[in-house]
Amino acid sequence: MAYMMRREFVKYMVGAGVLAGMRPFRAIPALAQESNTDYKALVCVFLYGGNDSNNLVVPLDGSRYSLYAANRQGLSVSQAALLPLTGLPYGLNPNMPGAQSLFNQGVMAIVANMGPLIQPTTKAQYLAQAVPLPDNLESHPDQRNCMTTALQTSGYTSGWGGRIADAMALHSASSVPMTMSLYGATPFINGIGASGYYPGGGWNCYEGHQCDRIYEAEQSFLTLETGATLVQKDQQILAGIGTTNGTFLKAMTQAVTPSVSFPLTSLGEQLQEVAKIMSVRSQLGTRQIFFVAMQGFDTHNNQVSVHGPLLQQLDAAITAFSRALQSMNLFEQVTLFTLSEFTRTLMSNGSGGSDHAWGGHHLVMGGAVKGGQIYGSFPILEFGGPDDISTNGSWLPSTSLNQYAATLASWFGVPVSALAQVLPNIQNFPTPTLGFV
Repeated sequence: MAYMMRREFVKYMVGAGVLAGMRPFRAIPALAQESNTDYKALVCVFLYGGNDSNNLVVPLDGSRYSLYAANRQGLSVSQAALLPLTGLPYGLNPNMPGAQSLFNQGVMAIVANMGPLIQPTTKAQYLAQAVPLPDNLESHPDQRNCMTTALQTSGYTSGWGGRIADAMALHSASSVPMTMSLYGATPFINGIGASGYYPGGGWNCYEGHQCDRIYEAEQSFLTLETGATLVQKDQQILAGIGTTNGTFLKAMTQAVTPSVSFPLTSLGEQLQEVAKIMSVRSQLGTRQIFFVAMQGFDTHNNQVSVHGPLLQQLDAAITAFSRALQSMNLFEQVTLFTLSEFTRTLMSNGSGGSDHAWGGHHLVMGGAVKGGQIYGSFPILEFGGPDDISTNGSWLPSTSLNQYAATLASWFGVPVSALAQVLPNIQNFPTPTLGFV
């Protein structure tokens, strides 16, 4: 009987949209033994669909721009419209004036041609299949999993953000996990020992939706006979969830909305909420990791009309976030970075768009960032050239996701001795960190 009731409860929780918010609560982080004076935060901005970074950062000098424009066919950005980067022969997409300003101020960096690799790989090794490679390159779900787990094989449920939390458990000051997603389920925030949290999910009843039913179901389940082991375990999980939500919601009653105006877009609203959560950091821990995201970057067609407005939204949101951090005196303590499952081919696909590729360019922003520079090697934009694994402009990454993540993890406080715990493949790279922060 107890088993049947448990099964019905789980079915209800799925129907109510709550179970997704329960899954990560496998463990409650240990209470901190230190003050909140050592605060740091990482903010991952994931660009779902595969951002075309070939039009994010473009060579400005004559011969390389001409090669870019000729090979991009109808997808190229006008040379005159590109936003110059001080001291460099590159320009940003014209929809990124905020990013241009941050870069030229020295608080934003570009990491060029970064992607998932298991070990350093040459084009000859790739073509000969002489080294291990990430699973199912060019597949949305597999490469999304690769980029969020840094394990280069599909199916893993622990992410590198969550494993950073595992390594930094003593920096949690409450029952609220160190890692949070404001954009639904993602492996990125789930550790092996530490847990992820979904503020604003159905369980928290922010909008009052089905709160009475959820509360009634919770109380009924907590008062079941505890003879069955499964029921006992689930009651323990629910009790942990209740503690976590109670702590978070109590803290958020004191949260302060930033005085800076954020754009009324999904990403703008997510980053505004991140800033609000940071305003009560004294109750939530000395380290925090956030996951936010945008959709729409799978531009197989209509790329020219679609991609520019998406970059405009990205630019407006991260620019507002940078101003909010400065107004909160947190700019030095927060680092924002982008991820996407892959970039897109340099060659047009003939349908007004481009197809799935591999290595791409990413942005890193914050007061601690050694900005105004491009890190890594920018690819030669030549079909079949030394960086193209095909004949359509799909770049073999010159910088690994492992190195990108290790650089961020090291700044966050993960000791060198624990980097392999967070990133098992980092030991394959002679230069584990890139120095951009």
